[in-house]
Amino acid sequence: MTSTAPPRDRKLSGPLRLLAERDPDFAVALKACGLPPVRQQPTGFEGLLSIILAQQVSAGATRAIRERLYTAVGDLTPQSFLALDDEALRAIGFSRQKVRYGRGIAEVTLSGALDFDAVAGMDDAEAIG
Repeated sequence: MTSTAPPRDRKLSGPLRLLAERDPDFAVALKACGLPPVRQQPTGFEGLLSIILAQQVSAGATRAIRERLYTAVGDLTPQSFLALDDEALRAIGFSRQKVRYGRGIAEVTLSGALDFDAVAGMDDAEAIG
């Protein structure tokens, strides 16, 4: 039986090696665990909503809320999100504030005021500004 380990984030190799050189405890941990796995997040509206859902709740709660959301909407798009009323979103596990944030992001995405492709091409300062 073949085990497939998740891909490791090679971009972190240099910075983690520097930390290991400065901190012997970190060096032991890095040697024991290796590089962390690549973290992949959906992009665009779905990714940003996912990040918001994860704020101030456990990973398990976030997974459960996401599963209920995907069950309710199928493909998660701004349109499918906005099709759910506040009561449905609250039953899925959204707080009142996360409902507001989600609706706001969906609306600015649909209006074109938030262009995720354009933001991805910006440097950090430009994207923040």
